[in-house]
Amino acid sequence: MGETPLEKLTRQELQQRLAHALAVGDEQAVAVVDTGLSAALLAEGDGDGARRHAERAVALCREHHLADGVLARALEALGNAARAAGDGEAATGAYLEAIDLQSRHGEQAAVATLLGSLGGLAARAGDRDRARDLLASALRGTAGGSDDGRRRAELELAQIELEDGDDTSAARRALRVLQGGAAGALALQSARLLQQAGEVAGRRGDPEVARRRYEFALPVVRREGTGDALVVLLRLLGGACRRAGELAAARAYWEEAVAACTDAETVDDGLLDTRGGLLHDLGDMALTDAADPAGALGYLEEALTVSDAAGSLGRVVLVASALHQAAVRLGDTGGVERWRAVQARAAFAVAVSREALRLLGPAGSGEPGEAPTYVLGDTGGAPHVVRIPGGRVSDGAIWRRRLAAELRRAAPRGRVAVVRRARRGKGGTATALQMLVVDAGGVEARQGGCGPSPERWRRVVQPKPGADRLVEALRAALR
Repeated sequence: MGETPLEKLTRQELQQRLAHALAVGDEQAVAVVDTGLSAALLAEGDGDGARRHAERAVALCREHHLADGVLARALEALGNAARAAGDGEAATGAYLEAIDLQSRHGEQAAVATLLGSLGGLAARAGDRDRARDLLASALRGTAGGSDDGRRRAELELAQIELEDGDDTSAARRALRVLQGGAAGALALQSARLLQQAGEVAGRRGDPEVARRRYEFALPVVRREGTGDALVVLLRLLGGACRRAGELAAARAYWEEAVAACTDAETVDDGLLDTRGGLLHDLGDMALTDAADPAGALGYLEEALTVSDAAGSLGRVVLVASALHQAAVRLGDTGGVERWRAVQARAAFAVAVSREALRLLGPAGSGEPGEAPTYVLGDTGGAPHVVRIPGGRVSDGAIWRRRLAAELRRAAPRGRVAVVRRARRGKGGTATALQMLVVDAGGVEARQGGCGPSPERWRRVVQPKPGADRLVEALRAALR
């Protein structure tokens, strides 16, 4: 039996071989294993380690005048590691020297692979004409459809074509690579290109073409992709099916996406928001496309719960509006009033969140003591600032009558919001903005205005009765 090729060995097995080669002083074996270990480390995301091993392999080849083929492979590994680190100059130099060495010995397949790597570098540097020429040369020089070098060149060309607006040719290339036996990272790259080409077709108003491209990508993403990537593709696929009038298929894909969100090991705010959006899509499709308000209720009620838990106030407004429409169609008078109230409260919270960011700025940009507390009244439009009467909350009946009169003017809908910086942690650092929506029915407390999604305001524990004297005074004045 022959020796196992280095590319089929694990990193641990390569390290064992390297230790043995170093122990016996076999410079060529060290260079060869260093080259293989560089590729393995790069695949694992260790770019620095990959470059160190490739550099040592190249140095050993030069010092001991090893065979041209060994040096060429070491130079290719060095070029790949430099390319991953964004060092285009070093990568180009390594690739060109490797091309020269392989050309001397007529290694056309190796030269084609290196030309494809150079073409990818040119594409990323913005030299699209040179990239096309290099990649076309790579395709011409690679014999056989199973060579990974040819597949990489094909996918690089597909990416350029997609960016240049030729999604048809890009999708054809990606599909050819996928159906030609690509596996692992190359298969996933093909699937991503098909998905991107599908999105282009969808924006162009061609849902049937978009659906076909998504469906070609789906088995690969199911097998090789992350859970997040699968959810994104399933949502796109469901949307394409809905636009094409295939409601049963859309429902199946979206329900699979909801299940994938639910089954995730870690359900963060982003995943909750995605799940809420999918449930809203399902409910909206049942309500508007299938004319089935009763069937829409389950999806919409769950969408409301999930969106509220994620702090997605904008979607809460949309879902409450859809629930109101469903109740109207079903003749549910109680539901009509209930969902109208939920929609109005959420719409006010959305308006307050925008005003809070305007008045106080993003959370974390100042200390709590540096920012005032604002009280905003619900007018049905832009929130009005409530002028709190002078004096202290404890000043008695006259103060409370003056506050009630001001609320009738600035908050005719009987609802106000208190917004201020939240004090969290022992140091009292402002890490969020606090919103307390107050009406005669109670208090709803939220925090938000920070992080990558400042529009997200999650529910928090509301103040205990009597703990916040301003809130208690506002509630009393609204009764």
